[in-house]
Amino acid sequence: MITLISTFVIPKFKEVAAGMNVQLWPITQFVLALNHSSILVGFEAFLFFALAGVALVYIGGPGLVRWFQFRSIPVVDWIAWRVPWKQKRLQRTFSAMLAVLLDGVVPEAEAVRLAGESTANEICRRRARRVIAALEYGAKLDDAVRAFDDTGEFHWRLTNATHAYGGFLPALRGWHEALDARAFQQEEAMTHVVTSGLVILNGLVVALIAVGMFGILIAVLRGALLQ
Repeated sequence: MITLISTFVIPKFKEVAAGMNVQLWPITQFVLALNHSSILVGFEAFLFFALAGVALVYIGGPGLVRWFQFRSIPVVDWIAWRVPWKQKRLQRTFSAMLAVLLDGVVPEAEAVRLAGESTANEICRRRARRVIAALEYGAKLDDAVRAFDDTGEFHWRLTNATHAYGGFLPALRGWHEALDARAFQQEEAMTHVVTSGLVILNGLVVALIAVGMFGILIAVLRGALLQ
């Protein structure tokens, strides 16, 4: 729509205004300058392709995303770890699998390795290897997991779980549910912020064009009355 307006409507308005030699509003001159440099069209095109890319990644799922993964440089896994809600889900997966394996009397080092593999994330695997290295140096499991979680919460939770009755999984269930809830809350909040921001941006672009075009009409009508 903006492309059509920029191609067929705005040039005609400019010709009429130039023919009548009327003074245009500053905001109208600003819109005309943006149209001349194709910034408005480029901005809307950028938003469109960005949304199309996000939709493609969402529909394609992990299978599509893995095409952009490199073994030596795990860019996709690094991004997933840096996204707050994805990090919490990865922590939940690692912690839940580790608890199940420990309750199944699997050796600690092997349980950590398998828990890291269950996340299907290279960053988690590397952190799991650091935990294993700490265990090999004689650290306790609840101290070794500091290498997996930078906040220290996992260490605190696992320390309490070692003194609880009934196994690791029941003792950590509350934390797993809290991680799920916080991940859902953060994802929903970011979704609403992004969608609201896009609506506001599009509204501003439409309002800018509308005010600019009405400014030309008002200037033309004022010029006609003065003549």
